[in-house]
Amino acid sequence: MRFTNPAPTAARTMVQRVFELARERPHAIAYRFLCDPEAGAVETLSYSELCSGMARAAACISQYAKPGDRAVILHPPGLNYILWLYGCLYAGIIAVPAYPVRNSHHAHRLLALVKDARASLLLAAPQDEQRIQSSTMPLFSEQAPVLCCTDIRDFQQQCVVDSAHAAHAAHAAHAGHTLAFLQYTSGSTGSPKGVMVSHANVMNNVHLIWQRFGHDAHARTVSWLPPYHDMGLISAIFEPVYGGFPATLMAPIDFLQQPFQWLRWVTLEKGTTTGGPNFAFDLCCKRITDAELETLDLSSLQIMFNGAEPVRRATLENFSRRFARAGFRMRMFYPCYGMAETTLFALGGLRDQDPVWCERNDASAEAGPQQTENWVGCGQPVEGHTILVVDPLSQRVCLDGQEGEIWVQGPSVAQGYWDKPSDTRDSFHARLQDGTGPFLRTGDLGFCRQGEFFITGRRKDLIIVRGQNYYPQDLERVVEENVAEIKHASCIAFEYREHDETRIAIVAEIERAARKTPSTEILESVRRAILSRFSLPLGAIVLVPPGKTFKTSSGKIQRALARESFTLRTLDVWSAWPEDLGQEFSLRQAATVT
Repeated sequence: MRFTNPAPTAARTMVQRVFELARERPHAIAYRFLCDPEAGAVETLSYSELCSGMARAAACISQYAKPGDRAVILHPPGLNYILWLYGCLYAGIIAVPAYPVRNSHHAHRLLALVKDARASLLLAAPQDEQRIQSSTMPLFSEQAPVLCCTDIRDFQQQCVVDSAHAAHAAHAAHAGHTLAFLQYTSGSTGSPKGVMVSHANVMNNVHLIWQRFGHDAHARTVSWLPPYHDMGLISAIFEPVYGGFPATLMAPIDFLQQPFQWLRWVTLEKGTTTGGPNFAFDLCCKRITDAELETLDLSSLQIMFNGAEPVRRATLENFSRRFARAGFRMRMFYPCYGMAETTLFALGGLRDQDPVWCERNDASAEAGPQQTENWVGCGQPVEGHTILVVDPLSQRVCLDGQEGEIWVQGPSVAQGYWDKPSDTRDSFHARLQDGTGPFLRTGDLGFCRQGEFFITGRRKDLIIVRGQNYYPQDLERVVEENVAEIKHASCIAFEYREHDETRIAIVAEIERAARKTPSTEILESVRRAILSRFSLPLGAIVLVPPGKTFKTSSGKIQRALARESFTLRTLDVWSAWPEDLGQEFSLRQAATVT
């Protein structure tokens, strides 16, 4: 495959790139942040302000940590978040992007993350200091303070950057092989682990995005993606600065509450690049009204990437059909694949090409022809990388069209898991049966057909009943499509063992309005949907109240955590089937309260 876009910079790190742009175009806008998307309240950061703010943040951080230490960034999305991030890179501090503490579930996760990273510092907003202090008191002492500020750009009265410190920080940050940040995995399939991402990993990956997306100086990114996850961090914060074009950002909560504002700002800014996980496009189709749609103009878009979770053909078709009146075309969609362990981007196609479909029958399924799936292609390996489909048992490369595990090799593959040598060895140092390697074992299943890769699911999540394979996302989709009372993207399917037999459980969140519907009707609808589509009897169904689905901070469902809570009978249950199962949950909850 040919790549014609020239590299926009020779910088070896994002810190160097900021210095370049501050010299070349000091007053050009690097970031716009929508404080209130509906009212149009916007804060901006020029390249000059980014550079000076980065230096002030680095000076402040360096009073509490030394190069190589870890600083957890807990600041809410916004310009200060960005300055803290670049300040860490500049000072040689290893940044740890994290989700702001909002409830007990997130506090528990934060405690595990802080302990694993052995963090020296928490960077937060003043309004969150009390909540964070109470959450982290068991782990933190005077040696690990919580550092808060209202606006880093006001630090000139508090911090002075001396030349010796600046020279040391620049030297540390410019070493490409050193770690830039720890990207903690979402925990959707197990305990979170800190992926060690180097400066060289970052620069390689943003360059690959630049090439495949066909970016140039006229590109404009609009994003609501969380800056504490790889997709938002790499595609919306680092990639625009690498390419030297502006990014308009909004908080994830503003998108979730009003999806219209995302596409409204694509319209206002004439955005060329945007995207998100598959659920975001379903949410737009469901929540954006016809009247709102009439005000949109999406014709400026060149790339609407879809990744981070399974890409569904029905979603692409529904969105394209719904927003055709706003100038959207199917070929604007860009299905892609990546993960924190590959920094972000690993598979993608060429711009301005329609998505690729593949119909594939599951010959092992009992339901026969109705098991045909329309898989969406995620493109081809990015330049300089080898991606294989490997039989996870024999470690041999699969034949064309044969399903196996996705293995990756290349300069965007991260350095391993922080302080977990055994996990690093198992996942990052895999070798084929003939000794070829090392490769990253992604844990994802897929197949390759005529050079195009298709992702089918997670290996650990695969449900095997009587020797036959079922993808949990297929069961979840059938329930969501056929039971109106079940909230979209809030259904979890998994297998469990009972009386030495493998059974299937469904845990699903109900819509708020569904509380008026008899629970027996909803339970029966779920049973009937799975039985008619897959000829599979369910072992258990648990309906949970609104807002009680197990999800990561990025919106991914957590099957492992749901299975564990189901086993321990600690789910917050609205209704359950069979009846004696509901009684078990009630008894456990009563005992917990007592």
